[in-house]
Amino acid sequence: MGTVASKSGEICGRCLQPVAHADAKCRNCGMPRMRTRRLTIWIAVTGLLALLFVIVIMVKSVWDADIESAPPDGGGDNAAPSSSRGPDNPPPLNK
Repeated sequence: MGTVASKSGEICGRCLQPVAHADAKCRNCGMPRMRTRRLTIWIAVTGLLALLFVIVIMVKSVWDADIESAPPDGGGDNAAPSSSRGPDNPPPLNK
C-alpha cells in the first residue's frame, strides 16, 4: 500500500500522508482529493477555444476591411465613359 502512494508523490492536505493516484479519498483521514489534472485540462481547452475565437474574429475583421477598401468593379453605371477622356499624350509645347 505504501509503495503505490509514495510513487504518485501526492500527499493529503489535512493529514499529510501519501495518497495513491487512483484513490478518490485519503485512506487515513477520508478527505476527498481534488483532481487538479482535470481542472488543468479544462483550463487549457477553454484557453484554446478562446484563442480560436479571437483568431476567427480577427480574420473576419481583416476580410471585411479588405472588402471595404477594394476599388469598385468596372461594370455598371458608375464607370466613366471612355470617350470623354482626354488624350493620353500631353500636347506639344512648341505649338
